[in-house]
Amino acid sequence: MVGPVSKPNYKPVSDALLEYQKARVTFVNTVNELLAKGDPGIDAALLDGNLLPLLYMPLVQDIVPTVQVAALGAMKTLTANTERSGDELTAPETLAKVVSSLSHDNRRVIMSGTAALQAMAAKKESHAAAVVGSGALVPLRALLESFDVEVKEGAVKSMTAIAGSNERNMEELLDDDTLTSLVINMNAAASPVTL
Repeated sequence: MVGPVSKPNYKPVSDALLEYQKARVTFVNTVNELLAKGDPGIDAALLDGNLLPLLYMPLVQDIVPTVQVAALGAMKTLTANTERSGDELTAPETLAKVVSSLSHDNRRVIMSGTAALQAMAAKKESHAAAVVGSGALVPLRALLESFDVEVKEGAVKSMTAIAGSNERNMEELLDDDTLTSLVINMNAAASPVTL
């Protein structure tokens, strides 16, 4: 007679994975705490330490939304604080990862993605052109249909930064039927969305 088959213990595996997740969360939170100090020397040290590839390669597309939000937040802050980071973050393959955050299921990831794009577009004309060239207008316009007011407002702020960068980008927004969508949303009853 054969006894019950015992299941092997995989707790060490789940513990290792949990520790890895905690380490990623700790890392991105620490980066944001450092950036919150507003010290240009810290920003430069982070950039010199090759922080950006860590943010946009694995962390922006992490399976944990909290990590994605924090990574996008760090990208936004660095872009707002330094031109150097914006130049790297608006490279097509990098920007594609930020734009993909606009289609996420988690509203915090979406809002962090719109904030990062807004910071990029507001910093420099070439950054705004890169955002437009990345195809970001399509998902931004789709966000105008969101029932979440903050998501909708994030999309509007990104579009405003794009339009404000130069006449050509403003024309891209006008030619892209985005203006029609904006007007429809702003005319909706009790719309909190403003330009």
